[in-house]
Amino acid sequence: MTKHPQPDGPSSENADVRADSGALAVPAVTSISPTSGPTAGGTTVTVNGSAFLGASSVTFGGTSAPFSVNSNARITATAPPRPAGPARVVVVTPGGTSTNPVFFNYQAPPTPTVTGVSPANAQTSGGTVVTITGSDLSGATAVTFGGTPAVSYTVSSNTQITATAPPRAAGPAPVVVTTPGGTSNETVVVFFVSAPVLLNLSPTRGPVAGGTVVTITGSDLSGATAVTFGGTPAVSYTVTSNTQITATAPPRAAGPAPVVVTTPGGTSNAVSFAYIAVPVITAVTPDQGPATGGNNVTITGSNLTFTSTVTFDGTPAAFTVLSDALIAATVPPGTRAAQVSVTSPGGTSAQLTYTYVDAPQI
Repeated sequence: MTKHPQPDGPSSENADVRADSGALAVPAVTSISPTSGPTAGGTTVTVNGSAFLGASSVTFGGTSAPFSVNSNARITATAPPRPAGPARVVVVTPGGTSTNPVFFNYQAPPTPTVTGVSPANAQTSGGTVVTITGSDLSGATAVTFGGTPAVSYTVSSNTQITATAPPRAAGPAPVVVTTPGGTSNETVVVFFVSAPVLLNLSPTRGPVAGGTVVTITGSDLSGATAVTFGGTPAVSYTVTSNTQITATAPPRAAGPAPVVVTTPGGTSNAVSFAYIAVPVITAVTPDQGPATGGNNVTITGSNLTFTSTVTFDGTPAAFTVLSDALIAATVPPGTRAAQVSVTSPGGTSAQLTYTYVDAPQI
């Protein structure tokens, strides 16, 4: 009978079979790549070794992992979620369980840090869009302002989040970001600021040419970023205190103009400032009278409603505004032709001549 020579070792097809007994070889794990990953799991890990065919289980620290057998010497596994620390990678086959000390190191994600916010102020009514800067912000699960959740937020990058501030009472509020790595510091704050409130103006009228210096009083005026008259920016303004602003009115057409102050806390209510056109006079009737004065005249024209002074050659006359087009005045004493003018918050009119007539001599 012919005997066939025996091979020196197991064939490649039967590498996991023991030559002496026919039993399956015990699997061995020799290395893995990569060797670390996050505690959240999900890392694709290549497991290198031998006798992997027929593998029924791959575990990381005793936790089962999804896997596929690529060859007798290679398995591709997905690391399952686990606490931080080393986890032995074990392969189980019909031949047994690997015992090699090969570990996958689970790394906890870094704790986020908040280093800055912009802007530093937010409206108590909510809605201010705040850019949060820092580190390790990816995967944020919460953003809070003084413990109150943001209305919404978007993680722009590992170093930036854009969040919409919620409504909150006035005062400082720590901005805190939470990620799988933990909760950030509470040292960066946004100051919630109330919207300004206007109470009154002084004066309340001025010329259409602008230039009137107006004192605005109210509350929460600090940090004002704009002062407008009917939507037109003030020529200039100075925040004197939290309750007062001094502003120079810009030129505008005649009529009411709502004055509004804007701060980081929002936009104020409106208080009306009246723009007054320059008065115009067209006639003084009668246009002459005794040097002793005391006679009554009527002055006709336009834009006369807010008349503050009527003068004859600079001498004030008593007067009554009858309408926007008519004034009744009592002529003061004089000795010659006098220039009559009318002044209002809108300015001073052009002049008309009134003639003083000497009493007849006997």
